Amino acid sequence: MSRVLYALGRLCVRHRYVVLLVWIVVMAATVLLANHFGRPTSDNLTLPGTGSTQATDLLDADLPEQANGTNPVVMEATQGTLTSGANEKAVKETVESLKKAPHVTKAVSPLSSQGSSLLSKDERIGYISLTIDLSPGELTTEDADAIIDAESPAVDAGLEVATGGYLGNQVSKPAVEKSEVIGLAAAVIILLFTFGTVTAMSLPIITALVGVGTGLSAIGLLGHGIDVVGRSNWWLPRWLSRLPQVGIEGEEFFKARDAATAGSSGGSHPASASSGD
Repeated sequence: MSRVLYALGRLCVRHRYVVLLVWIVVMAATVLLANHFGRPTSDNLTLPGTGSTQATDLLDADLPEQANGTNPVVMEATQGTLTSGANEKAVKETVESLKKAPHVTKAVSPLSSQGSSLLSKDERIGYISLTIDLSPGELTTEDADAIIDAESPAVDAGLEVATGGYLGNQVSKPAVEKSEVIGLAAAVIILLFTFGTVTAMSLPIITALVGVGTGLSAIGLLGHGIDVVGRSNWWLPRWLSRLPQVGIEGEEFFKARDAATAGSSGGSHPASASSGD
């Protein structure tokens, strides 16, 4: 392996300008294509036979409305309470607006008897319990925006409104730019002190940036061809299906282990007996 790497290194040095040009072209092409076509991802993670998948399938079959949980639409009154005057009217209008929004199957008001527990004791803060017919993997940003737009009566009335659950997560983008800049600056300072020259410091920095940019863009383009997770993962190793079916708490794994131990010893195993209780 070392001979191959040495040969590759010598080849890159001899034709360094060509190699540099190729890397620039590859990076530019992948970044431009990824920005043009987008970077689709999937949150559907399904491993047949596992406890979590069985629980999800059971909920889908018997309790479809509860399968995906609820999403809270939190409202806070900046003046007065949610149960009086214009604020009360805004809450009721928001509930009716959400009920008419696409994919919404249920909206429980904090002012109703069913949703009385959704209101704080001082009646200044409450939330609408929202149920939608899309799972986290099926919900798109466009769908989330359409539902959140239905919260406009509360926003227009001056209430502080925030959407939680996977509905809110869909439209929330974590601010990571500052941490990336700090990390890059720290790397520059450390390498500058380590190598002692700007030229030596810049080589690993540029190499890392080119590699990360190209790799992330390539992964984004790959999302157009296969799902990152889901039932259609043809790229999962075949031997994964032969592993013990591990449940949510690893119950099936321990049962299989205990059964194998009991069989090899010709008798019952204490752990196996206790697991059946």
